[in-house]
Amino acid sequence: AARVPVHMSYLFAGRALDPVPPAILVAGCIPRAKKKAPFSSGSASEGGEGGRSIPRIRSGSVSMRRKMLPAVQKAYDICRWLLPVTARFPRKLKYTLGERVQTLVIELACTLVEAAHARRKDRHLYRANRQLDQLRLLLRLAHDVDLLSLRQLEFASGMVEELGRMTGGWLRASGETETSIPSVREEKEM
Repeated sequence: AARVPVHMSYLFAGRALDPVPPAILVAGCIPRAKKKAPFSSGSASEGGEGGRSIPRIRSGSVSMRRKMLPAVQKAYDICRWLLPVTARFPRKLKYTLGERVQTLVIELACTLVEAAHARRKDRHLYRANRQLDQLRLLLRLAHDVDLLSLRQLEFASGMVEELGRMTGGWLRASGETETSIPSVREEKEM
């Protein structure tokens, strides 16, 4: 590896010129801009130089996964995989089938987040199960009209089945059954 001249050890890395160690320059890695924490005074005691630190949470990172429930994380992973796949559907089906799949998978993730925060989780989990069934049907249809390959269908179906098992287990663990859910009429009378 060639040595980088001293005059090149300062690169524009975001908001200001930050010194970059020659070892990083040789490796070809340019660090991201360091962000200040909101409302920080910028003192050196807050971590790093002048209160600046590298953000730790990025989408899909390990530290972000620890904060989500496994079912919510699985729904998030399904979203991350399905959204770009459906965006590549041909125009004549992109805005019908593709948009429906995208909407459904995002609603599914949001339903599971609602279940995580609700006192009575059963309604949200039953709704998530219905959405999973709808998603299975739409994925099968996308394969039948040659929008998804067999390999893509198998991968997506495996992820959806795993999420279905997680949701079913969560529902059983909550201890509430379908008969304990009041009907819409009973809710209006209350």
